[in-house]
Amino acid sequence: MNTNQEVSTSGGNLGINEKKNEAEKRLSRTSRWMAMDEERGGDINKMAEDFINKFRNQLKIQREDSLNRLREMIARGT
Repeated sequence: MNTNQEVSTSGGNLGINEKKNEAEKRLSRTSRWMAMDEERGGDINKMAEDFINKFRNQLKIQREDSLNRLREMIARGT
């Protein structure tokens, strides 16, 4: 089959050209993102660790706030 030949898009399936275009767009976005990361001098693992730590801290704060509200509610009831 010729790779330039387009396949029918019936049934929600993307044709060969559409799939190729989508793959090129993803590669382009990934390349731009990686270039931006290199410009900032950031280490992707460090950035991921920072994100995870920040997320965990937010969960901890939310859990503490929830427990404090529960304690206040119980104290009002007694």
